[in-house]
Amino acid sequence: MAIICPKCKHQYDVTLFQFGSVVECDCGARIKLDARKGIVLEIQNIKNKEEDSEQSRTGK
Repeated sequence: MAIICPKCKHQYDVTLFQFGSVVECDCGARIKLDARKGIVLEIQNIKNKEEDSEQSRTGK
């Protein structure tokens, strides 16, 4: 499973970490690993990146 830091958008592979533990990003943000929330955050961040990319291309 991968998570994305909500502060700097760096992606981490957290496959070997236990759920409930806290990962500290290089930017200093602390991210709690939650099976349900982690997956939701990842999907939302990917969707936001796709929308930003589309807006950049269309100028909207």
